[in-house]
Parts: sequence; structure tokens; C-alpha cells
Amino acid sequence: MKSVQIAIVLCIICFAVPSISAEWTHIPYTDWWFDSASKLKVNNSGVVDAWIKKVYLPSSLEKIKAINRGQRDYNNYSHSIDLYKINCDDNMSAVQVYKDYNLDGTLIFSDNRNEPLEPVTPGTVNDEIVKTVCSHATKK
Repeated sequence: MKSVQIAIVLCIICFAVPSISAEWTHIPYTDWWFDSASKLKVNNSGVVDAWIKKVYLPSSLEKIKAINRGQRDYNNYSHSIDLYKINCDDNMSAVQVYKDYNLDGTLIFSDNRNEPLEPVTPGTVNDEIVKTVCSHATKK
């Protein structure tokens, strides 16, 4: 009976937790994803907030670790999750929040930037982020 109860609890955890967690959707031509589970809604000004997960290639990871060495513990740096503000109507974007994580998921660094929106340069990674997020966003 005890093993049945444990199995039921494990099933609840396995099936309930993913429904409340992020669903990362790939951004074409990048190693980045956006959280498509966060119900992307474009407000009346054409603006949407989207969490972007950035996973870098090994060569870029080494550069990030070297740049931040001595400031924080980036030896086990894994990825970043940043909050972007995107104006789908005017093709502008800005990073609002930066968050860097270790391999075990602990937060290394966080910064609230609230940068002003700037025009998106065509053919860049940022252009792909805006195109992909805006194609998934719905009007309020």
C-alpha cells in the first residue's frame, strides 16, 4: 500500500509540475529560447514582455567565464534568462532584467536594467527574437 501511495505522489509531481513551469520554444538561427508558457500578451501600445533563455556555445561560455572571473563565481556558469520588453508594432526591444545561473540552477547574478526601447537591427539575433516572440504573442 505504501508503494502505491508513493507512486501516486510521484505521478502527481511529474505531471503537475511541468504544467506550471516554463515551456522553452526555440528561436530560429540561435541557441536561445523564449518562454512560450508565459502567455505572451501584447498590450495596447504593442508591447510584450518575454523571458529569453540564452545557452551559449562552449567558446562563448569560456569568454563569459573569463570576463566575469574574480567578480562572481562563473566557473559553473550555465545559462542566462533575461526579460525582454518588445514592441511588436514598432519593431523595438530592450532588456529589462538579466539573470545568470550556475549548472545547479543557483542564481549567480541579477540586474534590473529597464533599458529604453531601441530599434531592432535587421539580420541580428535580436531581430530573430522579436520576430519569433511577436509571432507567438496575442493581442489583449
